[in-house]
Amino acid sequence: MDVKIAFLYGELEEKIYMDQPEGFVAHGNERKLARYTSCPDRTHWSALDRVLRYLKGTVSLAIHYGRFPAVLEGYSDASWIAKNSRSNGCSGYIFTLGGGAVSWKSAKQTLITRSTFEAELCALDTAGTEAEWLFGLLSQLSILSQPLPPIVVHCDSQTTIAKVRSRKYN
Repeated sequence: MDVKIAFLYGELEEKIYMDQPEGFVAHGNERKLARYTSCPDRTHWSALDRVLRYLKGTVSLAIHYGRFPAVLEGYSDASWIAKNSRSNGCSGYIFTLGGGAVSWKSAKQTLITRSTFEAELCALDTAGTEAEWLFGLLSQLSILSQPLPPIVVHCDSQTTIAKVRSRKYN
């Protein structure tokens, strides 16, 4: 039995104890999902109806992969919060193949940076890790001509680009 989704199929006959992965515990809200699904009311059905209508209306939409030759490109960006030193910046990336998105992520950074440069550098590092994984995946799938061209990750911060290219910081 798949205990992770068993509650979707109805009542469980026995108690099952699971540990949440590190970083996924929201103290004080541990049973929020279970409470939310244990007694659905009109608002829950209304939300479900909205989601189903949205899906029905967007079923014909698709991502178009039209550029040839298909080249994997990445774009990285970050925001830095200067006023409140206790806040983390936000960073993200998107990778496109042939003009269509194949991988993306946007999240708060896991560390506090002291400048825009550091925030952008952390975003580039995260994007670089994803680029390596995507490169390995595309190499194994053999759907593109071999050898694969290098993946270019674009960054909009001139300071970060200059410091990364400088031998002083590498």
